[in-house]
Amino acid sequence: MTWPPRRIVVGIDFSPLSEHALELAQGLASAVGASLTLVHVLDTAGYAMVGTPVLGDTPMTAVVPLDVAQLRGEAEASLRALAERHGARGELVVREGQPSAELCSASSNADLLVVGTHGRSGLRHLLLGSTAETIMRRCPTPVLTVRGAI
Repeated sequence: MTWPPRRIVVGIDFSPLSEHALELAQGLASAVGASLTLVHVLDTAGYAMVGTPVLGDTPMTAVVPLDVAQLRGEAEASLRALAERHGARGELVVREGQPSAELCSASSNADLLVVGTHGRSGLRHLLLGSTAETIMRRCPTPVLTVRGAI
């Protein structure tokens, strides 16, 4: 592990918590002269869209195909807007896949990965899971989890 970090990766899911993580990471990067990379992961499995088209007089449930290119374009535009709003300078990356695995992969050459966490426990944690916890257990890169009031 290199300290102070020279390259910091921030996981962005566009929640207030990830914006708070970005603010902290940006402050740290400025203080130590580190580069900043913002990474958003399109969890296309989480975008399952179901519609009910009508065929003749019979409604049928069908899976509507995703326009991944459109989702990617929207995510890239949102990431640029977020970076501009916070004055964050650095690389902007949109990846596709399972968020914890992709964030670990994206940070493989980084000195620090910063992610927001809800800090759920009990039944809510069991039902909703925790991307941050999975990252902390599996990612070889040092991870800073940021918890904040929303």
